[in-house]
Amino acid sequence: MQWLSWLLWLQARNREFNGWFRESPLEYYIDGAENEIGEIRKSLAEENHDELELEVGDLLWDTLSLINRLDHEWLINIDHVCTRAVAKFAERMPYNVEWYFEWDMNKRHEIWEKTKKLQKSRGLDENHPLVQKVWDNIKEEIKEKK
Repeated sequence: MQWLSWLLWLQARNREFNGWFRESPLEYYIDGAENEIGEIRKSLAEENHDELELEVGDLLWDTLSLINRLDHEWLINIDHVCTRAVAKFAERMPYNVEWYFEWDMNKRHEIWEKTKKLQKSRGLDENHPLVQKVWDNIKEEIKEKK
């Protein structure tokens, strides 16, 4: 996922050197993401796959820009957002973490809803064994690449 590192590098430079980044209101970034979703819909309807890739890239950039801006304004902490997202989705989709494919759509939905309800009542468990397994897998992949 080297490409994500490159995009984050560009985002850091954008935050540091682009006056537009600092001057634009948050709504600008929200509107940008919404507009790109419309462009994606249009590209899908027209079956224009080349344009679709460009528009998805634009949505990714706009989403990262929104996250970056919220972090810049101290409204969120990007590291905390990412950690919490891993905690949320690792537990809601255990088959992804446990390396098996859950074929039954109803079973997937049942797991998702049951876990979502549990997380809402108790909060996210960033120390859940599935979350730890994600971090262990990431560490292992990094080690293998070296």
